[in-house]
Amino acid sequence: MLQVSPTLWLKSSLVISCFVTGWLLAPWFGHQKTLTSAEPLPDSPLTTTGLSDTELTTQWEKNIKPLLQYYCYDCHGDGSHKGGLCLDDFDDLASIRSAPKTWEHILSRIDYQLMPPVDEEQPAAHEITQMVDWINDTVFPTYESPDDPGPGTTRRLNRLEYQNTLRDLLGVDVDILEMLPPDDSAHGFDNVNAALTLSPAHIERYLKASDLALDKAIVIGPMPTPLTRLNLSKAQTEGRVRDEGIFLHTRGSAIILQEVEHEGEYVLHVTASASRSGNEYAKLEVGHSDASITTFSIENPMHRPKQYTTKLKLKQGTNRISLTFINDHWDPEHPNPKLRDRNLMIHKATLVGPSGLKRDKPASHHAIFPPRRSNTSDEEYARDTLQQFSKRAFRRPTNGEEIQRYVQLAQQIASQQDSSINQGIRGAIQAMLVSPSFLFLNLPTQESKNDTEFHLVSEHQLASRLSYFLWSSMPDETLLDLADKNQLRQQLDSQIERMLRDPRAHALTKNFAGQWLQLRDLDAISPDRKTYPDFNPKLRRDMQRETTLLVDEIILQDKSLLSLLDANYSYLNGRLARHYGIPDVAGENFRKVSLSGTPRRGILTHASILTLTSQPTRTSPVLRGKFVLENILHITPPPPPPNLPPLEDAGAHSDKLSLRQQLELHREKTSCASCHNLMDPIGFALENFDGIGAWQDSLDGQAIDTSGQLVTGEKLTGADSLLKVLSQNKKEEFLHSLTAKMLTYALGRGTTRADRNHIATILKQLHQNDYRAHSLIRAIVHSPTFQYQRN
Repeated sequence: MLQVSPTLWLKSSLVISCFVTGWLLAPWFGHQKTLTSAEPLPDSPLTTTGLSDTELTTQWEKNIKPLLQYYCYDCHGDGSHKGGLCLDDFDDLASIRSAPKTWEHILSRIDYQLMPPVDEEQPAAHEITQMVDWINDTVFPTYESPDDPGPGTTRRLNRLEYQNTLRDLLGVDVDILEMLPPDDSAHGFDNVNAALTLSPAHIERYLKASDLALDKAIVIGPMPTPLTRLNLSKAQTEGRVRDEGIFLHTRGSAIILQEVEHEGEYVLHVTASASRSGNEYAKLEVGHSDASITTFSIENPMHRPKQYTTKLKLKQGTNRISLTFINDHWDPEHPNPKLRDRNLMIHKATLVGPSGLKRDKPASHHAIFPPRRSNTSDEEYARDTLQQFSKRAFRRPTNGEEIQRYVQLAQQIASQQDSSINQGIRGAIQAMLVSPSFLFLNLPTQESKNDTEFHLVSEHQLASRLSYFLWSSMPDETLLDLADKNQLRQQLDSQIERMLRDPRAHALTKNFAGQWLQLRDLDAISPDRKTYPDFNPKLRRDMQRETTLLVDEIILQDKSLLSLLDANYSYLNGRLARHYGIPDVAGENFRKVSLSGTPRRGILTHASILTLTSQPTRTSPVLRGKFVLENILHITPPPPPPNLPPLEDAGAHSDKLSLRQQLELHREKTSCASCHNLMDPIGFALENFDGIGAWQDSLDGQAIDTSGQLVTGEKLTGADSLLKVLSQNKKEEFLHSLTAKMLTYALGRGTTRADRNHIATILKQLHQNDYRAHSLIRAIVHSPTFQYQRN
């Protein structure tokens, strides 16, 4: 810990807080709106096809308007405005373009075949394509230039990125996630700029978190005497081992075999409490190597633990330390029940020492504080130290004027009573760790009155974009060195491959897949214990682990992305294999297991996904269908109409109806039919998997009907047919969906229809490389959306 008084450190913290809010945040936040808001498209953007407004008007009059009149005007034209939509309001391009939200609604209904209603005549496939393309070209054109990256992506680090960055910057592991406010999500991810707000509460928490991390990384003054907490859970004892310690209810000992690196005198601290009985207090005898050292009388009651201290001379190697309860007593006749039984509770034990041991400061300290040259003033040393640290903290070169602010802060803290320049430097570093240059990514480097202008990002910005995409952390020395030499773009592909081989790349699969596939949400799922007695926390963790390992292999080992849907293998341990009914797999460790001869293929038959998309007491074809639409096919069904009864109230005798029959009744409502025709066939194809992903042939004594038909005509007979349709007939939709999801994660902003040329270019490169995962990552990194920035 920092060796300064609480009063001094409180003063220093106030100085840092005022410095941050007054000198750094205030000027920057004056520009926040132009940096982070999603700006509208240019007034005269190009269409996807390059058609002029005259040509678009001709298509409207000749083709599109007649189609809408034929299929839609009965409900939404000629004076009718069912659902609040009247197409009479739109008679030219200007009126159509003035209502993009309305046309987004119309486009989704046509594209997903939600309209016209199922009991009305349906447009042919080529007519749907014609209407969708025209609306896209007219209302949602692509950006004016093929290199236009779209809206700005300035954003705050989320709390996981903040923790990872502290780890790699300071060289210490520190768990500060619970200290920081939870991050909101947008477009399915918690690293998207629209959700990452910043408040005074954030700054306060960042100050506390950075203080904790710096305490671990930096030692001001002499090194403190080492402290080792003894592991009571591994003690040899006749007592009961609990989370809070060891409970000795009868005479007995707790024997700890402690390894000691240095011989010498140690101080042993034992925290204990006891219950009373008889004429004396409980006695705790401390022994070493079978010799008694001292005996304590434990006078404090169980609810008030107290620390007792003695000295021990320990040898190098294994030492036998005993904590013995020597005077058990039991008086069953005592009139006061609280005084009948004498017991002892050992809460914790720590060793401090050996005294007089000279220890070098940790490597993290030396990495921050370089050796001080002779005849160097405090100001010069502070400047050199802060200049070196700031380059890594801000992930870019810094100038003298910028560093001078922090030097002045260091001097101000150092001028306080009993302080030193090193304490001042520590305070200045803490200010850096809550500054915009540290907290924010993609800060703009150029200003312009025209916020649709854009430029190539600097090599240092590119290094940060790359590292937070692949590692959820700061660039390493290799990336920064290449950026310094202006050589990162020249070696971009080799650096991507190097980074994907690094253990930090597991952050990509954990954080991207954990949110794309909603694996994080599994922690909050609680299946009914009576319905699913086999479900427990260990099985829940196994479910998450299986999916993470499979995604890990496919992405990091550069497999085909289509394997996510049809892989004929998975990663299982004994418990999960038993849940799946797969023999010859035992133990806690996960290993690669063939799924040949089983009904399982790919992530959609993983217990994690199947449990996430079920109700507590049953499966849910609706939730499963919705999951596939949103996460696999990039289709977002509209929310259900208001004031509809729940599924269970669909019929008067719903308790006697099967789930399929209940949904059929539910679909009889015209307002429900279109969406359920999208979702239900997908969900029913997975009905052979129960609410926690185990296989079931029948339910309530009846064979399970998994048949159905997609709105696009494909017939389904179960999970196997669904997976074939998705991986073959729908592979373009899946690859488009996955690309849009990963692009959102990589950019830190949501994608729109205006990005579709960028996505199309990425998909073209993906096709040329047999759908391999690394080709998707490379194409995203080389794309204008990643390489360029709006001013």
